[in-house]
Amino acid sequence: MDLLSTPSLSQSLDSAAATARSFADARRHAIYQIAHTITRAYPFPHVLVEDAFPQSFYSRIQAALPSDEAYSVTGLDKAGRPDRFTLSARQVRGERLDAAQRAFWSDAFDAFDHPDTGAWMIAKFYEVLAERLSLADPATGRELRGTATLVRERGLRAETPHVMDPSSVVTAFFQLPRNANRREAGLSLYAPKDPALRCNGGRAHDRDAFDLVTTLPYKPNTLVVVPKTDASFVGFEALEDDVATRDILRFDLTLPAKLVH
Repeated sequence: MDLLSTPSLSQSLDSAAATARSFADARRHAIYQIAHTITRAYPFPHVLVEDAFPQSFYSRIQAALPSDEAYSVTGLDKAGRPDRFTLSARQVRGERLDAAQRAFWSDAFDAFDHPDTGAWMIAKFYEVLAERLSLADPATGRELRGTATLVRERGLRAETPHVMDPSSVVTAFFQLPRNANRREAGLSLYAPKDPALRCNGGRAHDRDAFDLVTTLPYKPNTLVVVPKTDASFVGFEALEDDVATRDILRFDLTLPAKLVH
């Protein structure tokens, strides 16, 4: 008997292939949107991408978002209550999620941890990144690492201006709200009052030393991509709203410190 002719096995293989295609299609859609979105130069290079995913895929993301209990607590508010949560690629493969969520997020993280994702992000900001990376060195491509993390914040306290860690190359913030009711909850971009101020990354700065340039809208299915420079100061303005929530799928493209200058 030909096992491949067995309906249940055949259907299972077809379903698995269709699932793999849907995640690959979502990755290609996001890359296309990034590649064809105008780069905004001020106060530092960045892109704001509309319709980052196909709408049907974004609806699947919304349905698969885990409860707070599935995340690791990484921050507390002034009253000692958990208000910041993260869920890593390793954790989504554990027992924290139900079977359907675990399958979805495992496939999603695998789909975006793909050479094309990092390659196109670098291509988008090649001139900016070439100033601090040896992009012509094959070792650079071999050492690039992509890390996806689900991040949830409650109460939306301030995150003061900072530059990403020294090992950072590009950071992408996939914004995952259910609606556009809290547009002011998006990533904020800052310019230092001292135009000579630069930072290699990894530390927070005094908010009073910066002017707020803009807060990018926190809208469904939007994406903000920022290449790391010594002047790419980002953060979040305080909203201090106990019921407000910010969900983000964060993708960090990094290099070992030896390859970054």
